This record gives sequence, C-alpha cells and structure tokens, in this order.
Amino acid sequence: MHVLSFPPPPPPPAHLLPQLLTSLRQYTSPLASIPALPALNRGDVIEIQGPASSGKTHLLYHILLSFLVPVSPSADTEIAVVVYDTDASFDIQRFRHLLLSRISRLPPSTLNQRETVRRALARLHLFRPTSLVQLAASIANFPAYHSSCMPNQDIAVLAIDSISTFYWADRFSAEQLRSNAPEKVSMVQPLQHVLHAIQSVRRSHSPLAVLTNWALNSAPSRSEYLYKQHLYPFPILEDGIANLGAKVLSNTDHSSLSPFHLAHHLTLSSPSSNPFPAAPLDDMLLHEARHRKGVVDNGQVYCLTRSFGTRDTVRFTFQITDDDILVQPQE
Repeated sequence: MHVLSFPPPPPPPAHLLPQLLTSLRQYTSPLASIPALPALNRGDVIEIQGPASSGKTHLLYHILLSFLVPVSPSADTEIAVVVYDTDASFDIQRFRHLLLSRISRLPPSTLNQRETVRRALARLHLFRPTSLVQLAASIANFPAYHSSCMPNQDIAVLAIDSISTFYWADRFSAEQLRSNAPEKVSMVQPLQHVLHAIQSVRRSHSPLAVLTNWALNSAPSRSEYLYKQHLYPFPILEDGIANLGAKVLSNTDHSSLSPFHLAHHLTLSSPSSNPFPAAPLDDMLLHEARHRKGVVDNGQVYCLTRSFGTRDTVRFTFQITDDDILVQPQE
C-alpha cells in the first residue's frame, strides 16, 4: 500500500461561471437550455436523480456539451470538464457524435470541424474509479493532477456518474463490519470521504458539481416524481419542503455530516403509459414491442426541478434524439 501526500491546491481561477453560462448557452441546442437553472454560481452542487434508463447520463452530456462547444467558431477557450464515470456508462463515441452534431450547427467558418471536436475532447478528463475509496482519493488528488497535467485549463464542471454505483457493495460491507464488531463502534462512511473531497475541490477550484443518483424508493404521499434519499450521508436541498426522504431514519440528520448543501435537485422520469387492453398473449407481445419502440423513438423525459431556498418547482421536458438532447419548458 502506497501513501500519497498531496501538495496544497492552487488558488481558484478568476473566471466567473454566470458569465460563462450566459455565453455558452447561445449554441447549446436549437431549443432553450435548461430553463430551471438560470442563475448558477461557481461551486453550486446539482443532483440529478431518476430511475434506471431515465436519461440521467444524457442530461449530463447536455450540461458538459454546453461548456465544451465553443462560444463562437473562432473562440479559443481553455474551459475543461472532469467526469468520474463510476459505472462505465459514459459512452465516448456517443458523446463525440453529439459534440460533432452541435459544432456542425455553429455559424460557418474556416475552422475545421473535426479539429474543433478534437480540441474539445482534449478538455474532457475522464476517470473510472472502481470503489468509493478510489473515488475519494482521485478527487482529493485532483488539485495535483490539475497543476501538473492541465495548468492552463479552467475547470468548469466536476461530475460523478453515478454516485450510487457502489451503494449495495458498501452497504453489504458496512453490515458485515457491524455484525462482526465486538461492540458498537462509530464508523466513518466511505461516502463521507467523497463529500469532503468534493468540498475541498469546491473551495480550491469552484467548479459546478453535478452528481447523478439512483431513485430507489418513491417519497410517500408526495409527487410521483420525488424519491427518498437512500445514500447516507448525503447533502440535502433546503427548499422549505419537508419529508422528502432527507432522512433515512427518524434520528438520522444528513445535514450534520455533509459539508455542503445542494443548490438544485433535478428528478427525472419517463412518460407513463396506458395499460394494455385484454387480448391474447401473442397480440399483447406484438403491442408491447410496438409500444416500446415508440417510447424509445420518442426519447422524451420529464424533469422536476427544485432549488435552494424556495418551494417553487419548475417542470420541463427534454428529448433524446440521435443527434442531440433537446430541452424545452413543459407547457
């Protein structure tokens, strides 16, 4: 086992994220950018929560593309994004296709599109840790990586997709430790090391932090779009709405253990479908196949957004197509 020591992080970059977002959104897609996030600040933390295959990674693609696509054809930017792909679901070929599609819609110029794509991908830094301990160590070591490997790049986004990947394995390990412990002892959860590492990078580099998260259990007596929080500890969203799964147990306070709070929480869900009518099994199988193809081809995802300090919610939809992620407000 090697013990690593990390040098102190460099001072935070001077660029202002709100100004950056305002300019970058001009070319993010033919439709408006995410309508619920008009006033992002450096260091904000966003959680994207949804069931399996609800579009979490594609919405992350949309956010990353907003920073990597040049503001103008001649723009020479050093804005970079960092992604911790914990479940190996980040499809670089798919991301490259979406990137090329967006760059192709920029105003005509003498700049080679494929060269622009190459430069943009060079500002995407992808890591694939295989445990929460590796994830925490990788994030903690990021300031050293930044100063040695990318000193001229400004980190706009730090994303973890997904922060739930190791949930079941870590839960099993924790239960084994508790059952074998001779007496009740307090244990530091591995996730807590990850949160403190994120907080350290937020203080030193102030990136926009994006955490995708599973949705395992619906919140009782609430909207169908809201889910309980299964991770512990985890940052909460102080939006004035209580009993949304912020506590796993009645005496478990997430806010006392997480070093930061969420600025925005996005909950994703797929469109609901009507039940199949009574019919012979062969007819139902054929109907199911057609229905599934229609849902996949439509690629529509519903999103409910809650923000820090307000009880107001914003709903919008986005559509995943072959060439883009199109975001529009919900009517």
